Amino acid sequence: MTLSSRLFLLVLGCLVPILTAQIYSQVNLYAERQRQFGGLLLRQAELANADIGSILEAIGQLGGSISDFAAEREPYASCARRLNAMQINLPQYHFLAVADTAPGRILCSSGDAPRAASGGEPEWLPPLLITGRLTVGRLATAPGGTGQFLPVAVPIPSSGANPRMLIAALDVDWLIRHLEATRSVRPGHGTMDAVLIIADSGNNIVARVPPAIPGDNRTLAPWFRLLASRAAPGVEIVTNDRNESVVAAYIPNTIPPDGLSVIGFIRLPAFAGDIVQATLQDLLVIGGSAAAAMCLAWVAGRRFIFRPARELMRAASAWREGEWSARAEVPERNSEFTALAEAFNAMAARIQERDKERRLQAASLEALVAERTGELSASNNRLQVEIAEREKTEAALHQARKLQAVGQLAGGIAHDFNNMLATVLGNLELMEHRLEHAGDRWSAEDT
Repeated sequence: MTLSSRLFLLVLGCLVPILTAQIYSQVNLYAERQRQFGGLLLRQAELANADIGSILEAIGQLGGSISDFAAEREPYASCARRLNAMQINLPQYHFLAVADTAPGRILCSSGDAPRAASGGEPEWLPPLLITGRLTVGRLATAPGGTGQFLPVAVPIPSSGANPRMLIAALDVDWLIRHLEATRSVRPGHGTMDAVLIIADSGNNIVARVPPAIPGDNRTLAPWFRLLASRAAPGVEIVTNDRNESVVAAYIPNTIPPDGLSVIGFIRLPAFAGDIVQATLQDLLVIGGSAAAAMCLAWVAGRRFIFRPARELMRAASAWREGEWSARAEVPERNSEFTALAEAFNAMAARIQERDKERRLQAASLEALVAERTGELSASNNRLQVEIAEREKTEAALHQARKLQAVGQLAGGIAHDFNNMLATVLGNLELMEHRLEHAGDRWSAEDT
């Protein structure tokens, strides 16, 4: 790995803590924003639920105000007239109706009484009449298909044997306008990108703020139906059919007013858009800073590291070849490479001096060796002469010793021979002497 690569890695390593801190900050900001928006969404859902509770409470009061004529035995004519008069000042209702719980039929109503397609009572009516208390029905279509309404039944105070119920058809369009108006001034308006949904017990969407565009589903999506059936209000993160994370706050339909659930939600990109934008800006700034740092590191590395290092390597190569006169030239001053080059140059100069001293010592040693070699050669020559002379002397001595030995041998032989001769001569003389005496005796005998 080159020095430049290591420098780049060092710069990147220095950026890691900054990126880590940035990511940690963004994660904390994201979590805090999620908690904040979850709380605001839950607050909006609670306020919307309280609004609906107020509307239903007003319907209950309306039921108390018609108890005087709704309890009449035959209320048809006067009841319808009074309900029409009341509805003039109550535009939030499609119609008002009085129903008898025992037969389960509508006795009178303002405007046209709602009927089923078969001409009988509408299907939404029986569930409202069997409870005997304030009950919210399911989303229904207004007579003549002029719109949709939410039927609400409240008991009418009466002493009669057959209790009667007031049916108030709450206009869905009015409810949407009412929620839009109240939502714009309530606390938590920072979640204006959020969606608020009111759903009935059949998971039909009664109201949606902002209003749904044509083609949108009119029923709760499966991931919202679970929230509507929870036991208590709360905030959760769910995933929609587009695989987007959604923060949803909910008031389930088990919380008063019964039969209605309130869900406020916001998609993740909506509430985290500014965070994402700020994160991208921060990343751009960090990226730009990193690019600038890389460029500066490259320029600085080329100028202050690569070139001095290359100069040192050139000088080191020359020193490796034995050129101790080479010097590393580093133009920058007051830098580590300058100090390093000066140290190496001083080391090279010292080695050069020692090399010169070694060469002089080698030359002196060679001269001394040559002188001693000459002396040794002369001594060797003399020794060879002496050896030759000694060899000659030893040869002569050896020859003399051989002659001495021969002389001694000859002397010994002569001595021994002389001894033998002396014996022989002695014997001869004795024989001669005896012979002489023997001749005289022989002569006398002969005579």
